[in-house]
Amino acid sequence: MKRLSNALALRAKRLRTAIAALVIGVALAAVIGCASTAPGTLAPPSMPAARAALLPEYRLFYDALDGYGDWPLVEPYGFVFRPRVDPVWWRPYYDGYWSPTDNYGWVWNSADPFGWATDHYGRWLYDDFKGWVWVPGLDWAPAWVEWTYGNDLIGWAPLPPGNTGAWSSRIPNGPYIYAPTSQLAHTDLKGRIRTAAEVGERADNMQVVVNDALRDGVTVPLGPPIERIERASGFPLQRARIEELSAGAAPIAELRRAAERVAQENRSLTGRDAQTPQRAAVLRPAALRDPPATGSVRPFEKRENPLRPGKRPAAPDSTRRPR
Repeated sequence: MKRLSNALALRAKRLRTAIAALVIGVALAAVIGCASTAPGTLAPPSMPAARAALLPEYRLFYDALDGYGDWPLVEPYGFVFRPRVDPVWWRPYYDGYWSPTDNYGWVWNSADPFGWATDHYGRWLYDDFKGWVWVPGLDWAPAWVEWTYGNDLIGWAPLPPGNTGAWSSRIPNGPYIYAPTSQLAHTDLKGRIRTAAEVGERADNMQVVVNDALRDGVTVPLGPPIERIERASGFPLQRARIEELSAGAAPIAELRRAAERVAQENRSLTGRDAQTPQRAAVLRPAALRDPPATGSVRPFEKRENPLRPGKRPAAPDSTRRPR
């Protein structure tokens, strides 16, 4: 019994010694940390893990989209933007309208305050667990979508990363949404959009629109010929003039204010039936108009254009990833 008591006492003494050493170590680390900071200054705040993991040229998106969603990790893409929206009805290129233009084809005008970035740069991806997420990119386009037409319908679907057509087979109602050809140029487009389930067999045997062009060094999809929509509509469509609202190196706060203002203007138009206005406001920050060398871009974002031609791809398995 005495031997057991001695063993317990020895173990307690060792535990007290270990705790004392830990306390001294923590205190020493705090002293060293304070000594490394200049007197009278505060230690710099740590950068969020998602922002730190992004390429430096993508951090503008992180800062500008702050508060509109979060940045979960989705492999193999890294940290991606997930908007804070209603997942039941929301999807990319749904809440807004199309503007016909002379040089860029059909330009998307988003009613989302984050749409200036997510609908014109990078690509959308449907993740089976996180829903719609956006993979950042540097190339601007009127809209990164694939178009299809036929049976008095026009359809469009967000292009996934890498131009592979690897849409998830679990996208609710499929990747495409549709509108009557004669109604594509209406501002209240959201009320006219139909899903594949709603249009039924009319969505079958539609043809992919192959109408791509080089703009500002990037091959972009222009969408269906405007003349085709004019014939279906029965009247000429006024061409919108693209107006860049941030020609200089705008601060993040100014960029966010401009984005909110544009989204509000677009939202006011989506609630009534009208022809698209003569002005299509876009935000193209100077930092994004002078992208870095190609070597710093993720492999799946390298320009592999022209966009894939040919027939509409079948819905693949969701486990297929970009090459």
